[in-house]
Amino acid sequence: MEALNVLASHGVRWTATDEHVLHASAGELFVRSDVFFPYEVQTESGHITVLFRDHGLSDAIGFEYASWDAASAAADFMRRLEERRQLIIHEQGASALEHAVIPIMLDGENCWEFYRHNGQEFLRALMQRLVDDDRFTCVFCSEVAMSGHARRLDRLRA
Repeated sequence: MEALNVLASHGVRWTATDEHVLHASAGELFVRSDVFFPYEVQTESGHITVLFRDHGLSDAIGFEYASWDAASAAADFMRRLEERRQLIIHEQGASALEHAVIPIMLDGENCWEFYRHNGQEFLRALMQRLVDDDRFTCVFCSEVAMSGHARRLDRLRA
């Protein structure tokens, strides 16, 4: 909470952390698809939107797909993305898809040096699949933070 307060006091409107932080913060009320929504946390310095990265998808890019051919990796990513979409529908209802977001964030390592051509082939294949698939829309985190559709979270536990 102290870190969020510092960020908010400097005008930061959104931040992100791992999905395990939301699970620790929500406790027994947590359901898996809860991580696919932005949350607004009120601090002494104002509110800040918190996004929770999809650990599995992010780590697939960071650690798994470098050894795959680009087309197969992109296809697997899309399969996993659809699994998350179906989970949201199952646990939250189809209307929840309007405000759901599946943050993909690498956690600091430079994975691209392990990819063929620094990941360009994979990223092109993935972006083309995302553009061609009307079930998904790519957005910036700042757009999500400004959408006005964040859920309220009273506290964030490290």
